[in-house]
Amino acid sequence: MRLPTLSTLALYMGLLATGCTTAVPVKAPDVLLHGDESFTLTERQECVQWAADKWYQQTQGLADLQVVWDVDSGDVKSLKAHQSDNRLLKLSSTSPMTVEQDKESYEDCMDGLHDDGACKTIKLMGITSPSGGIKSPVHTVLKQNLTVGLVTDRFTDIHVCRLVTLHEFGHVFGIPHQDHITSIMFPSVVEGQSECMKPEDLMAFCYANDCGAVQMKPCKEDQVLLDWEKSFSEGG
Repeated sequence: MRLPTLSTLALYMGLLATGCTTAVPVKAPDVLLHGDESFTLTERQECVQWAADKWYQQTQGLADLQVVWDVDSGDVKSLKAHQSDNRLLKLSSTSPMTVEQDKESYEDCMDGLHDDGACKTIKLMGITSPSGGIKSPVHTVLKQNLTVGLVTDRFTDIHVCRLVTLHEFGHVFGIPHQDHITSIMFPSVVEGQSECMKPEDLMAFCYANDCGAVQMKPCKEDQVLLDWEKSFSEGG
């Protein structure tokens, strides 16, 4: 069985959260992102707002992220005015941040003695910087200056846009990458992945924000991916 084509998301690694510290629900910090006005209406409503609503619904209101569309990324004064705010920027394949991350991904891949051709296919689709999200480490003061970037010209459809945005919003809430292929926080976009947070995603959210996973509403695992993962691990 062939390995599915994977496209690299943000380049952050972290420990897999395995449980919650309390059964008492505690609301995560509310997050306000100042959004790039260059996002289209469809991208704003059907992708970004959709993803924010999904996090809110599945965490029973414990993950609350709002976007105000007031950043003109083509205007230096606007960018400077929001330099101390949390921002959601629309990136392209040629944006400096994208080019830099693509280069780092390629070099990291080659350092792992992987094939040059395969390494060249690894492309950034989304990034959250700095790593760790709104609270890092757990129980410290809230951080500002978060930059979430979506490389929209690499999205083949609204489904991919939603997967990447859900993933990046997970980073905003302090969730590291997860090892399970069905997880929305898996480091790569995987064909067949559903547009929702799985149990391990919400357990990791709970761990990062000290809330009760019993309050969460995970969706079912993607059976096709589970079957592929089992077959691959068995050498099928």
